[in-house]
Amino acid sequence: MSYQFVHMEVYSRKGRDGRNVDFVLAEAARRPDACLHVENPASPEVVFGVDVDEVRRLHEERAASAKATLANGKQRAIRQDQNTLVTIVASHPAAMDLVAKNPSLADEVRAWEVQTVAWLRDQYGSALVSVIRHVDESHPHLHAFILPETPDLRAGSLHPGQEAKHRIVTGGAADGEDGKALNRRADVAYRQALRDWQDSYWQAVGLPSGLTRLGPGRRRLTREEWRAERVQAQAVRIARERADHLQRAGTAFMDRTRAEAAAALAEATQAASRIRDEAIARQRAALRLHDEADARVRMAGRILSRARRDGARVLEAARAEATRLATLGSRIRSLWDGLLRSRLEARLRQIFETEAAAAKKQAEDAKERAAAEVRKRQAAERSRDAAMAAAQALGRERDAARNEVAAIRNAHTYQHQLGARP
Repeated sequence: MSYQFVHMEVYSRKGRDGRNVDFVLAEAARRPDACLHVENPASPEVVFGVDVDEVRRLHEERAASAKATLANGKQRAIRQDQNTLVTIVASHPAAMDLVAKNPSLADEVRAWEVQTVAWLRDQYGSALVSVIRHVDESHPHLHAFILPETPDLRAGSLHPGQEAKHRIVTGGAADGEDGKALNRRADVAYRQALRDWQDSYWQAVGLPSGLTRLGPGRRRLTREEWRAERVQAQAVRIARERADHLQRAGTAFMDRTRAEAAAALAEATQAASRIRDEAIARQRAALRLHDEADARVRMAGRILSRARRDGARVLEAARAEATRLATLGSRIRSLWDGLLRSRLEARLRQIFETEAAAAKKQAEDAKERAAAEVRKRQAAERSRDAAMAAAQALGRERDAARNEVAAIRNAHTYQHQLGARP
């Protein structure tokens, strides 16, 4: 057997033929009195949602508060025989003993479970409260429990066959159609809705899992025709597995690339942040240096201004002092020139007086020697010699006087230059 099996039932609290909500949940939970058909019962494994005991509690709580609306608009508690729980059983055709021995087959069963749960969640959303796994029978299978989210907790609204039949019946008979024909049309709608529901499961789960839609006997296929269909389904499963593998590999590569890109981006962001922080720190340091430089420039300006003012004052004082010294030098120069002239005049007078005295003495000597020629000649020669000596001495004194005058003039010129210097 390699075709799919999926089946839906609805149950009420009252039940029928002894099968009610309590019994179904007890069988799922493997209560001993409810699973006599299982040789070695094992506790169910939760695949999705809550365990069986929690399903029971949720069902009792919602059933106790559910209200049905009557034709007159009034509300009342729902009836005990109203279906309030939807169950779905999906079974995989692999034998449990083979699954235990074959890891590859076990992986196929796990993939089938994942796809089944995904299909159930897509079909029923939050109404799907639990999916459990049984591993104590001949084939691995899942039980799904669905609680309607409508105020009246009507499970028939989630059963595609019952809902389709309900729409036909409530819609009334067509022209020329009696009650039996209406029921037949409703039954056809019931069966077609369930076929569509199973087709949906096969498209989403059965075909990707390599399962055929039905067995050969149900569609009157020959053994070869059914084998060909099974091979085709297996080929689809293998193709889907390869596609899934490629998708996982691509996803892993993309995740790895994204992670590497994220790491590179984070590293670049950190580096940029560090560079930005360093730039901000350098900018702040530059601003501090700029402010310090401005302060120093302003201080230097103040010092320069003060130096200029002090220099101007010093220069003005120097100029005043130079003027004063120049005036004093002129006075000193005038006084010195006067002193030099007085000394020169006195010296010249002395020389002239000496010469005059000598000449007078010579004249007197000449008169005295006039009587005696020899004496006069001798006196004249002595006078001549004395005059010559005196003349030589006068020349020397004159040269010395000239040198002294030149020295005084040079000293006066230097003092004048010193006084005129700023």
